[in-house]
Amino acid sequence: SVCIPGAAWFGYIAYADMTVSQAAPDPYISLFSRYVAETNYYECRLVKRYAVSSQLQIQLRRQNGSGTAGSTLLASSNFTGNIIGTHKMWFMVATNNSGAVLLRAGVTNRCWVEYNDSAAARINRNGSLALFSRNATIAADNIVVHKVTDAQNFSSWSAPSHGNYTNRGWVVL
Repeated sequence: SVCIPGAAWFGYIAYADMTVSQAAPDPYISLFSRYVAETNYYECRLVKRYAVSSQLQIQLRRQNGSGTAGSTLLASSNFTGNIIGTHKMWFMVATNNSGAVLLRAGVTNRCWVEYNDSAAARINRNGSLALFSRNATIAADNIVVHKVTDAQNFSSWSAPSHGNYTNRGWVVL
């Protein structure tokens, strides 16, 4: 795994072209966000499905603690594909106006997942970005990170059905 320092990173969206040239059984590649330590991070994982070899699965996970017991699958989605090749992965993490951690991730413009982590175990602190692979030979290219300064949850707004509404500088018409 490779960790990209970013001590002051709190809300950001990261993009990376992850090219898998060889894969052993049960391979996966990952982008980690809010990476604090080996036992504390969010993960966007692209997995070759064992049961259906022509399918991949994108997963959002939270790691709080060591080992598999500390790993929580938050959301996932399956799509047809091959782990060998280039996957344009992206991963956004930001704390929204309601205090939940908003996670969105996707791969190759084909599949994406979203999760609002409002659990007590959510990772609500700065952290770095990291890249990881298991049972796969990868090369990473075109790594880009953009700051996300304000994520809003509009579903919690209460207002009459017609008119203009503002919240923290955002306007909904």
